[in-house]
Amino acid sequence: MLGQGTTHGEGQAMTLLITTGQSTRTPRMRCALAAEPVAARVARHLVSACFAGQLSASVIADVGLVITELVANAVTATGDSGSVEFGAWLDNGDVVLQVIDQADGEPKKSADDQDAETGRGLLLVQELTRDWGWTPVPGGKAVWGLISASSACSETSSATPC
Repeated sequence: MLGQGTTHGEGQAMTLLITTGQSTRTPRMRCALAAEPVAARVARHLVSACFAGQLSASVIADVGLVITELVANAVTATGDSGSVEFGAWLDNGDVVLQVIDQADGEPKKSADDQDAETGRGLLLVQELTRDWGWTPVPGGKAVWGLISASSACSETSSATPC
């Protein structure tokens, strides 16, 4: 059922994946990593490489930043004894990013302390995505974001594929 289980936004692409256990669209990439700080950097590299040559540099930069923030949050929420899983694919003109962690509860936006060095990840995700949200899954939660695959095409030359 589309819409069931989604806790923010429309989230239809993610809800389909989460509530049925599999998507009707094949992910372009999917990976599981130990919940260690290096996982965010590895995820950024893998996702950026996955879309290289298919999306504008600006969109790839946004995709890289969003997956970095989502994986970093998942690592923090899961703790160092677990793992995080992430996937990225194109669907109806959007890059879909999904990160599954092993922690219950809603992701928290927390930039209350202006001098804090952490706590701004979900605020960045909110600014860079067309939509984002989360849904509970067995053993944790899935957090997802949608980025328009063509959002930066007007900034690129006509020779650059978007």
